[in-house]
Amino acid sequence: MPAQATAKSPSGAIFVLPRPRDPHFAGRQRVLESLHKSLTNGEGGRVQVIYGAPGVGKTHLALEYAYRYQDQFPLIEWLPAAAPNTLAVQFAKLGKRLGVAATATSGTDISRTILDELEKRNDWLLMFDNAPGPQEVRPYLPQRGGVIHGGNGVRAQSPAGGQHPHESGHRASPQGPD
Repeated sequence: MPAQATAKSPSGAIFVLPRPRDPHFAGRQRVLESLHKSLTNGEGGRVQVIYGAPGVGKTHLALEYAYRYQDQFPLIEWLPAAAPNTLAVQFAKLGKRLGVAATATSGTDISRTILDELEKRNDWLLMFDNAPGPQEVRPYLPQRGGVIHGGNGVRAQSPAGGQHPHESGHRASPQGPD
């Protein structure tokens, strides 16, 4: 995957996604609308799971969602979650962008400081890409806000391990009529 591009606007918006929007993305309108409704229903603490077999377009669907609704989330952060070390490093970089990681000393302190900052806000979207399972992302899940988690295979368990109060899933299947 290409290096992540980071943009910070004069208004302070942070937008980190791994690649530009696909101008040829088409279809999947119902899934995108369902995902948006679930993330913005006002209850807070929304964890959404995009799941499905490898190659069906989970990453493309999540990217399209981020680009389509970027005006509603001044902070969008894409977190590669396939490898625990990579996820930890990317999460720490989020803390630096938020200006909070410098106050913590250990990895646990940094994560807690970042989560505390996110829980004060309601304007963000975290996107965990290719998370192998719930255990790998659980330490990075705030209690409120928008989270999209994508993983391969059929979803056998929720990304929060059934412990997050507001969670639902969206199955990505091979592109077909919407």
